[in-house]
Amino acid sequence: MVVHLNTDLSGRSKTKLEFEDFGKNVKEILNNQTSRFVFPQYPHLTPAAVILPILNTDRGIEVLFTRRTNLVRSHRGQVSFPGGAYCATDKDLVETAVRETEEEIGVPASRIEILGKLPALPTVSTGYLVYPLVAILPYPFRFRRNRREVEEIFTVPIDFLASEQNWRLDQVETDDGMFTTFFCRYKGYLIWGMTARLLRKFIMILRKSSLI
Repeated sequence: MVVHLNTDLSGRSKTKLEFEDFGKNVKEILNNQTSRFVFPQYPHLTPAAVILPILNTDRGIEVLFTRRTNLVRSHRGQVSFPGGAYCATDKDLVETAVRETEEEIGVPASRIEILGKLPALPTVSTGYLVYPLVAILPYPFRFRRNRREVEEIFTVPIDFLASEQNWRLDQVETDDGMFTTFFCRYKGYLIWGMTARLLRKFIMILRKSSLI
């Protein structure tokens, strides 16, 4: 198992009470968003759902990421959030995200606290319409990665992700070609593409609400 939880002690810490307030505020803000989990103007795209996971660690608030293996069909080796395609047996897209999170990193549904939803994002290059949820995952927790799908699990301080000086708009070379996109690097990890777009949308919401 390869699990790298951030050990950088330089970020500001938050008490449990402060984190509970943070979670309540995020939940209220997201519930006031106008987005709905509907299948809008992209009928040719396959619906999928991911979870943007927040952890309250002893180092402060952190965001959990996975790095995909080279065995998966798409986005090989790339940094991502837990999630996957909607299945006909899923009750809804929330169940899709929760099911995939349990399958990929071993967190049971009972330990996933959904805070709210973000607007859907199309990934035209791979043919998905991704519906994101923000959720709190347990910490400490013994994550169990799906060895076929997940190469690594790691975390990044939310303060690092919220700092614009850590982001660049430039070209990124991938197996699918060159893309001009926002990206950031953290300890050798490249965060870009849909994962970065989703993350920056969430950070913008937090910044507008003075939560970061």
